[in-house]
Amino acid sequence: MTRDSLNLVETIREYVPGGLTDKITSLFGESREKTQLGMNAAVPGILSGLDSAASTPEGARRLTDAVDATDDNMLSNTSGLLGRMASSESGLGMIRSILGAGGLSELTGNIGRISGLSGKGTMGLLGFLAPLVLGVLKNVKNTRGLDSAGLLNLLASQRNNIAAAMPEGMPGRIGAVAEPASYIKEAPRDVSGAEARVRETYPREVTASGSRAWVLPLLIFLGLIGLLWYWASRPSTHAGNEGGTVAERTARPETGFRSGTTVSLDTLKAKYQSVIDQAYAQGVQITSLDQQDGKLVIKGTAPSLEAANKVWDEIKNINPRMDDILADFQVVQHSGASNP
Repeated sequence: MTRDSLNLVETIREYVPGGLTDKITSLFGESREKTQLGMNAAVPGILSGLDSAASTPEGARRLTDAVDATDDNMLSNTSGLLGRMASSESGLGMIRSILGAGGLSELTGNIGRISGLSGKGTMGLLGFLAPLVLGVLKNVKNTRGLDSAGLLNLLASQRNNIAAAMPEGMPGRIGAVAEPASYIKEAPRDVSGAEARVRETYPREVTASGSRAWVLPLLIFLGLIGLLWYWASRPSTHAGNEGGTVAERTARPETGFRSGTTVSLDTLKAKYQSVIDQAYAQGVQITSLDQQDGKLVIKGTAPSLEAANKVWDEIKNINPRMDDILADFQVVQHSGASNP
């Protein structure tokens, strides 16, 4: 098989054992139709996520490390993986270490939305397929004698095949991150270390020689525009209504709210209050609850995979698209818990 004829999506699907659909159907109580839809979305979705993660130096390093650490004998006994399907946290840990919590949340959300699988079924499917995908990548890497750069180029060369395999309604890229073009990645060789660090931090226009003179007037002008906009957009109120304290006015998020602004943390928490309640009910310890880019970001530790899945199911009940929430629940079993 030549390099041009390689299709990673099809190659990975050839290694999927025939009993996988039945195993997921019986283990997680899913229908065969939903399971098949989930598999069709998961394979190209994982590859797309890995390709996006590899676009940064740190992501490329994590991907290479994960591929190199994969068991060489995995592909010769893929049916044996079915016996460990109920304990899929190790597979999820592999993919989480590469994509990050946000990337994994985006991937699981899209697969669940396309297929209709529950959170438990989606994570079980990914827990099996993630190490299989890494095993195929390691096999191709070793067979072709690729180094780390060659592995990244291989993924990049498969973008058309990955996009063609995506089900309708699935994003073309999973976890894609656009880097501002105005930032300088490498400092010129003729500058000092301190200036190089400054150039890596600030946009080109601010540090470029000969262009600093207009920065301060521009900032002043923008400040005046912002001040005028603030006074023009203030709601008209009578002086007698301004008696509340700062804390009291801050506690009313609807005051001064304008369409198009970022949704407040209080609004998101109110929307997903049942998710928070479900987390506490299942013994999930919420370690972080924040708002980022208009999305509610929940992080925590769960006593079991089943507990985490119940919280995921509640998230999907509220918002099947999961477009305004990112969640990451790491399963941490106590030392006294019995192992299956």
